Amino acid sequence: MKDVIKETLEKIKKEEIKPISRWFFLAKNMFTWLTFLCLVVLGIISFSLILFLVSQLDWEICSQMGIKLHWLSPVFYIPLLWLILSIFFALLAFWEIRKTKKGYRYNSAVIVLILATIFSVFGFFFYFSKESERVHHVFSGQSVPYKKMSELKERQWSQPELGFLGGIILQIGDKNSQFKLLDFEEHSWVINYDDNLVVMPGALLLPNEKIKILGQKIETENEKTEESLFQAREIRPWEGRGPESRNCPGCEK
Repeated sequence: MKDVIKETLEKIKKEEIKPISRWFFLAKNMFTWLTFLCLVVLGIISFSLILFLVSQLDWEICSQMGIKLHWLSPVFYIPLLWLILSIFFALLAFWEIRKTKKGYRYNSAVIVLILATIFSVFGFFFYFSKESERVHHVFSGQSVPYKKMSELKERQWSQPELGFLGGIILQIGDKNSQFKLLDFEEHSWVINYDDNLVVMPGALLLPNEKIKILGQKIETENEKTEESLFQAREIRPWEGRGPESRNCPGCEK
């Protein structure tokens, strides 16, 4: 035993081995927890973006269009990307907490449950506080492909042949029975309506208002004209549908 101790001391002296500073372990532990915190925040943001993107779809319209959505549908490509990233960040966070000083003592199921709870609670908080929407717009501004693939609602309401048209009101016509609309493909439309038009609460027939229109495309002999025609049956606010329908206010004035 004495020989082993003696040999060890001689080796330390010969190789000039020095003890690692206590501050090194403190810094390493702090870095691990900081990494864990960053991964949790990234996971929360990813989860909140899933909620935001999926909430943009008008599910009832899908049934009217006869579309059966599944998780491999093109409209879900970006939400699936964020789902994969959420799981990835969760796994990395799990690994980081295992690397902490007492991480090995924690039950794996408990860690997973805690992470899932944190992601869900704060993810919903980010979504309802509209932070996820702000992050989405930042990504959209930085990446054109991301913007194109994540415009789920815009694509859904860019199908005039099926009776679904969305866009921004350019101007109200001199006649109270029509207005001009610019769709999401930068194409101009003349929207006609009559006394039977239904306007959902929250939808305003004012310039620069973003709206959704249910109706029918009017076929013309010359389809190459700058403006297309669309007969509106119902107008909805861009966000939501409105609690109940009512006749168009002020359309007869």
